[in-house]
Amino acid sequence: GEHERDDRQREIYYTLKSEYWGNGYATEATTALVRYILEEMKLEKIVAVVKPDNRASQKVIEKLGFMKTGVIQNLPKAYEFYNGEIHYILENKNEALKDIKITVDDLMDEKVIQLVTEHKSTMLSITPEESCHALNLDDLRCSDITFWTIWSGTTLLGCGALKALEGACGELKSMRTQKQYLRLGVAERMLSHIIQEAQARGYSKIFLETGSSEPFFPAHRLYKKYGFTECGPFADYTEDPNSCFMSLDLFYPMNQWK
Repeated sequence: GEHERDDRQREIYYTLKSEYWGNGYATEATTALVRYILEEMKLEKIVAVVKPDNRASQKVIEKLGFMKTGVIQNLPKAYEFYNGEIHYILENKNEALKDIKITVDDLMDEKVIQLVTEHKSTMLSITPEESCHALNLDDLRCSDITFWTIWSGTTLLGCGALKALEGACGELKSMRTQKQYLRLGVAERMLSHIIQEAQARGYSKIFLETGSSEPFFPAHRLYKKYGFTECGPFADYTEDPNSCFMSLDLFYPMNQWK
């Protein structure tokens, strides 16, 4: 549920019976609640308070883009039960999604370098090294890869890339959204742009490889929404239980995703 704090922010709270833990229900319900508060109520800020030993709830909150601001201390007696708990804030970033510009990037900007480096590091932290196919800066500068960044003014929101394959096909690579702008449609805008670019090039199919474990499930849902279906290994890839391979036939009209 949501608890009113003032006219511009809400505090969210939830509870779940122990027999339903570990099934993603808390994440799903909290995601819907956050979207309602930000998109329908159009409030500026959501706060959340989590007990320091409740790591599961911390993961849910952090997955939704909440930023940890510190540990609550020295509250008056009426609110002292909050003391010692971790305080999180999620600000409404919808304003950042105005005046969007997607541009071909030379990977020289320090913000971009940091984002690509962070992406590679994150992928290595959740994927065995031998199964990690995230590209580094030198890889992305190769002539067969086009790399785009998505901006709002001077604010970097995310990135994505398209690698040319044999047979008039392409491979989607390096899809990444800045953590503070997750679940605001940044990845969808980039994916739609790359699909349109592949169509303009006359490609018949786009392939992708992503992880098969739980951290990659949101990406799976996004790709399936845009018509990607699971397939076997392509190009130089081989069967790997840590990989999920998908492809999209480009004869579908783009307006089916709008």
